Amino acid sequence: MQSVARGNTTGNTHQLALLPPEPHAEQMQGTGDPTTPIGDRIGTLLDQIGQNPSWLADRAGVSRSTISRILKAQRNPTPETLKEIAPVLGVELGQLVAGTDAAERVTAAEQLVARADYEAAVKHVIEFERQAHDLRAQLRDLTEERDNVREREREAKRNLIAAEQARDEALREARRFEHDAFRYRSALEKAVADLAQLQAEVSRLGSAVEASRATGRVGAILAGVAAVVSVASYLGSSDDDFDDEVDE
Repeated sequence: MQSVARGNTTGNTHQLALLPPEPHAEQMQGTGDPTTPIGDRIGTLLDQIGQNPSWLADRAGVSRSTISRILKAQRNPTPETLKEIAPVLGVELGQLVAGTDAAERVTAAEQLVARADYEAAVKHVIEFERQAHDLRAQLRDLTEERDNVREREREAKRNLIAAEQARDEALREARRFEHDAFRYRSALEKAVADLAQLQAEVSRLGSAVEASRATGRVGAILAGVAAVVSVASYLGSSDDDFDDEVDE
């Protein structure tokens, strides 16, 4: 495409001579004229690589009518269409639209979020909220279980203390029983000894009766026998004596 095609058509050759030349490939990265139509930029690149609009349409997967209308400035290409065209022309999208009337549209489109990406983000948010809800429920369950374990631990400690107290009380009772058993055993041994002595006295009494018929001595022995109480009463008196000794 020639500069005349894009310039002032008044026929003034001096005005045409003042028009800027077509940008070369190395100028694509500059800012250029901000009013340059994107169709002119595409046409210039096609001229530089020696190709035509039909070739561009076939390679970019865009209809030929669309390419034709873009080149004639009858249609503003969408950012998606420009993304397909740029690599076919051997440039980046930013290089293609730099300094053209399409630059602002492309920049605005890049700041937008695609609907598919938006829906995917919404799904992720919903999934994260569900996971957060599940985690909160698990946290509540674990917290409750922890509290139950702590309560069982406190109950176990209380039971242990009660068991230790019962054990100590049982030990005290056992010592008391052992002490009582010792008293009863000592009293019983003393009663047996006294009974043996009494039996000896009775035997001597019998011998004395048989030998001398001494009534006076018999009376004394009988008086001693009367003083001897039963084993049960003797054990009771022995317990009292033993308790007195312990108290002392």
